[in-house]
Amino acid sequence: MKKQLLSLALGAVLAFGAYANEEAAQLWTKRGETTANALTAANMVRDLAATEQNAVVKADLKTREAEYIYFVGVREGSNESKMKAHVRGQDAAQAAVKLLAKDNSGKQPTSAEVAVNLARAHYFFAINLGKWGEANGVLASLGRWPELRDRLDIIDSLDATVEDFGATRTRARALHKLPGFVGGDKDKSEQLLAEISEKTLADGYAISRNSTTVFFYLDILAENKNTSAFCAVFAEFTKLSEASDADLAAYNAVSVPESMTDLDNFVNFRDFESKVEKFAKRCN
Repeated sequence: MKKQLLSLALGAVLAFGAYANEEAAQLWTKRGETTANALTAANMVRDLAATEQNAVVKADLKTREAEYIYFVGVREGSNESKMKAHVRGQDAAQAAVKLLAKDNSGKQPTSAEVAVNLARAHYFFAINLGKWGEANGVLASLGRWPELRDRLDIIDSLDATVEDFGATRTRARALHKLPGFVGGDKDKSEQLLAEISEKTLADGYAISRNSTTVFFYLDILAENKNTSAFCAVFAEFTKLSEASDADLAAYNAVSVPESMTDLDNFVNFRDFESKVEKFAKRCN
């Protein structure tokens, strides 16, 4: 009788876990409606990870927490709130790294099958660290650049294609923002973004399917005064900004909220490092 009750209880726990996981995934798809959906989803996968025994499943939950909370963090109003969210994102991603790597540096996956999972965990650590640095102040955060660079190197060694060449995109943005005396290199930034733009071209557009790659590329092209390339990208991004919801979903179905944010910033000339609005007048 005891065994029967235990079996029933275990079944109920597993069923609840599966339901909660599905609910978190559904909330994540609705993150564009309200940031609260992403935060609730992050809290749900965090709670699920707390009791999960399978290391790979637990790591996936922690990586998702880092991904979800990153979305929340970039939309927080104050730098203090942003930093708090991105610290949580780093902690969650690092927990995933520890579960998936067999060495302290996180370079060696526990098996070949989890190499991509490990790369994704490092990626969400890296972008949370990058956004933490922006909120903290680039100059005040220079001491963590080697840490970010090392993470990006590890991702490239595991699977450079993760998140549409996310490590390369992040590296390029850092090279754009960093002062030259600590390794900033605007020409290298443009080169890297040009390369991954070509590798991730969207159907029907002469730009990357990743709107953040396009946004960063446009920014560095203005910085480097590359008028011809800038105007071509600007025209394509303008065309995308005028697209219907259906066309935007066709452009990148899994990242519609992120695309909408990038496009809103683009049309309002927000969050650029360079004087993109002024430079765009050269295209008229």
